[in-house]
Amino acid sequence: DASSKSCWQAYPVRFITYQDRKYNYSFKDIDENTYTIGDLIGKNLNNIYLPALNQNDGRVVADDGSVYQFIGWSKNPGRSTSAITDMLWNKVAVEDRILPNKTTVATLNKGNIYSENGNQYRQYFALYEKVTPNLAYTFEDDGSYSVNRISDNNYGNITSLNIPFARYNDQVDKYGKKDRNYGYMAPVITIGDRAFESIQLTLSEINIGGAISSIGNSAFNNVNAKQIIFNHQGRNIVYNANQGSLRHLTIGENAFSNNDEIGSLTLPDSTETIDTRAFENCLKLQTVRFASESPYLRNLGNFVFYNDTTLTNNAVVGLLENDKNKTRFSKVGDGIFWNTACRSTETANDRIVWGNTVNGTVLHMYLKDNSSNTVLIKERFVAGWAFVNLGANDQNGNLVPVTLKFNNKNIQIKANAFSNSHDSVTTVKFNNKEAPVTSTNVDAHAFDTLEHSIRIYVSGNLSNENGTGWDQRFANVNNVNFQVSNIF
Repeated sequence: DASSKSCWQAYPVRFITYQDRKYNYSFKDIDENTYTIGDLIGKNLNNIYLPALNQNDGRVVADDGSVYQFIGWSKNPGRSTSAITDMLWNKVAVEDRILPNKTTVATLNKGNIYSENGNQYRQYFALYEKVTPNLAYTFEDDGSYSVNRISDNNYGNITSLNIPFARYNDQVDKYGKKDRNYGYMAPVITIGDRAFESIQLTLSEINIGGAISSIGNSAFNNVNAKQIIFNHQGRNIVYNANQGSLRHLTIGENAFSNNDEIGSLTLPDSTETIDTRAFENCLKLQTVRFASESPYLRNLGNFVFYNDTTLTNNAVVGLLENDKNKTRFSKVGDGIFWNTACRSTETANDRIVWGNTVNGTVLHMYLKDNSSNTVLIKERFVAGWAFVNLGANDQNGNLVPVTLKFNNKNIQIKANAFSNSHDSVTTVKFNNKEAPVTSTNVDAHAFDTLEHSIRIYVSGNLSNENGTGWDQRFANVNNVNFQVSNIF
């Protein structure tokens, strides 16, 4: 304990660690002067930084062999010190925890005042986090760490991967100069590209540290894990409450693809971007939800959930459908729900639409029942691969042919809109009086990769094309039978 001079009001400082272990703490002030705890008597605690425990002192091995590492301090009293699971960083609210770090100005006066036997203390409880030993880190120019693999790629028989919130900063450059945050905790904010790709193990869980803001491309591709746990709290990633710049999570391309074990997934509210094919081929994945009903999500790449064949309950659908004016999302890719069992949140609907009927984008079409054979598209935009799941069979197992009709006067058909369309889609009709189509609003690649024949009818006068020959959109495309007709 350290108390102030007798002429001042005494606020001793007390540090409570796991099983009340004793450490020879080293303290620094804003001028880089170093103190022991006894030297703090009479010092202004507002100028003294909270100490950190290094990789050796701060390591705890639990009875089950799990390894826990010191991360920071809680400023609230009353935590048990007999069980490590009562002292976990990710179980404490952001406003009650402090990361020992000069950048975030974590000084000794941040703790709450606690009374005991007539005395008052500023008391700090150590917080820990489960960590996989021997992770290979890279110290980045911004003073953070990235994690890239396990050292020597020796995974042994590990049953989980645990990426911590922070790591003790022990960085010394080649000239012997210590980093400005040497001796404190530096956040781990990045998981590198292909960091753990194709681990030949089935893991019980992957724990993603709460400071991670970037998960690299293919970081966990071909990794089978039964659970993926994100330890982020809230819509922003912060080191300490009300300190540090606000950041959000980006999940890279193929980051978690080809996971044969994951059944449900809860994404943090801080998720901003889910990139192309991030969760494709997760064949047991049935549910995707967010930590609350107000996630930050803004960007979706192509084929995000491609071939997640059992996926039925997907909170991303509701976010898209509720974005009626297209003000939430900056990017919405194609084929997001291709070969999934995702459906609209409105049970009467036969499609998932981003936006409203007038200005909406058809993302995913499906037949609501086996009797439907004509589908009217009222929306303005048709996304790529919109019709890959639009198909059904009757009670005898025969294919139900489907006719698509369009009637939005501002129709825009994107590249690959009809690509890989289900065999049920046999006829496409454009009524030029209701939905005029030209060489500028039907993309040249709209009908690429057709694997069965489709008849395309266009009614009305095409002279407004001024000889540009918009019909060439279809004339040279395999499996397309194009006709100008006034039959409808």
